[in-house]
Amino acid sequence: MKPKVPILLSFFITIFLQGCLMKLSKRDGKTWWYKKPISFSSTSPSLDTGQFHVQTFNYQNFLQKVAYLNGKRIVEMIAPKNLVALSATDKTLYIYLYLPNCSATKPHIRRLDSLARKGMNILVISLSKSDGIEKLLKKTSFSQYPYYIINPQKSSLEPILTEINFIREACASCYEEYKDELIDVDYLVLEKSMIRVVRYDAPKGQNILRD
Repeated sequence: MKPKVPILLSFFITIFLQGCLMKLSKRDGKTWWYKKPISFSSTSPSLDTGQFHVQTFNYQNFLQKVAYLNGKRIVEMIAPKNLVALSATDKTLYIYLYLPNCSATKPHIRRLDSLARKGMNILVISLSKSDGIEKLLKKTSFSQYPYYIINPQKSSLEPILTEINFIREACASCYEEYKDELIDVDYLVLEKSMIRVVRYDAPKGQNILRD
């Protein structure tokens, strides 16, 4: 006869699993438990209001590259509906969603900054409010714009869900195709008012982050 797990121990195991795992939906209708990296914690520090001026998205600031207001760095909350304004230009826009305090973000930002300096139209949007944005972007070409933070209609304390919800709002057909497997998306592409996603497993030559 197998020994029974004490009720209290079972309770703590359940709480631990719920805190470290997230139940998501797959394209085939099945579900799976996704292990959340420690760096995905929703408890990252908030922005210092003495250093940053937080406001809603202003398209003119993007066009004119206005990054400061009264000596404070401008941080703008950007929603999927705001991407429509950005599609007014004929240029293809690459949109990268990132976690400022995640070590895996740094090489991607360096790569995108290099491409932006060569003329590519790239927008980077943080998944969380964190002073780490300044440290990550201040020496890049992205610092000439306001810093952008995701502002989805369906917000969540979990950055993973915030990312999925943002992409879902921006591209309903993308969610229909990939469901919660959108967490494997490297970036979005906005072209002629249409949005598509590029996953990490895109064919060679079709992913600017990995080619």
